[in-house]
Amino acid sequence: PLEYLKYTFTDLIVAVVSPSGNREGEIASRERIELSFSTVKQEYVVQNQQGGSGGTITAGYDFKANKEI
Repeated sequence: PLEYLKYTFTDLIVAVVSPSGNREGEIASRERIELSFSTVKQEYVVQNQQGGSGGTITAGYDFKANKEI
């Protein structure tokens, strides 16, 4: 299998976890989760016509430094 999307965080903590209940007609319950972190990096692997990797697109942000990484 091709790993096509990856997120990397630094200084991550789970800030809030709380149930948000069910909406009428839904079977599964829901949870609300809030994360706090300093940086986030996203790596997206483009799939080629043969189903393999066609290259990686990377983007990220450093919230402490207020700049892209």
